Amino acid sequence: MRLSDIALLELGEKDQPIFDVKYNTWFYGKRVSGWAYPWCVTFVLWCLNKMGVDISYLPQTASVTTLLNFLSINNFYFLKRDFRPSKDDIMFLDGHICIVYEVTEDLITTIDGNYDNKVSLVTRKFNDNAILGYGKLRLEEVKTWER
Repeated sequence: MRLSDIALLELGEKDQPIFDVKYNTWFYGKRVSGWAYPWCVTFVLWCLNKMGVDISYLPQTASVTTLLNFLSINNFYFLKRDFRPSKDDIMFLDGHICIVYEVTEDLITTIDGNYDNKVSLVTRKFNDNAILGYGKLRLEEVKTWER
């Protein structure tokens, strides 16, 4: 099963109350809620884990910036001007990440955790200024990544 297939099955999953969602409970090992627990990163990590990826090789944080820096150090992050994304890539925006579902000439549709407090399909213009870049996860190489 592909990353986007797993994420797609989660469409509509909501946080109730704010940021109290199963992805955070899984990540933190206990139920959490409140503004200190945004969940776009934990959603992506949860989906990777459901795929069978050993996420212990990834930073154990819910920080978008830390994950972006980690992928950059390991040559798995690409600026949007240098890269054409494809299905299952990770899109990085300012303070948010999501999973690429579909790419057309002008549009990118993503599966976003914590978009309007739920898992949502979101379509953006390819040249959207909020898009920073993309993570290209070559899953067969995960165990070789620098920590």
